[in-house]
Amino acid sequence: MTTSVQFDLGAGVAVRIFAHDLPRGGAALPCLSYVTDGLRRFQQQELVVTLVRAPGAVIQQPPPEPMQLLASITSLAQQGRLVENGGMTEVGPTGLFGRPSLRGLAYQTAMPMHDVVLPDGCLAAIAFRGSFALFGGSS
Repeated sequence: MTTSVQFDLGAGVAVRIFAHDLPRGGAALPCLSYVTDGLRRFQQQELVVTLVRAPGAVIQQPPPEPMQLLASITSLAQQGRLVENGGMTEVGPTGLFGRPSLRGLAYQTAMPMHDVVLPDGCLAAIAFRGSFALFGGSS
């Protein structure tokens, strides 16, 4: 059974949050996946951000940082500033989600996940540590 809740990001874009487990060795890693719906209206592919779920976290009160990130991406998409497969976004010195070690996001076609509904062509936004120099420059 898929467990999810939906929140409005504004500008006709919503985020649906799925509580699910990812296989990790012989165990299950509890996660939350934030999946957008409505970015296509701005010619932006839909996005998914997956995080490890903290012990005791409830889906009805998810961490707000991913929704804030996706709201910012929505605003940028409205301006025609789009991300695509193979692209990267670097964040400022405070880092992603207030963690200076998380320097930005890389985007790739999302892989299917059990109990998560992904739209066709969805991109996974993957946090990375370090600088773009590790990847040979920015795009």
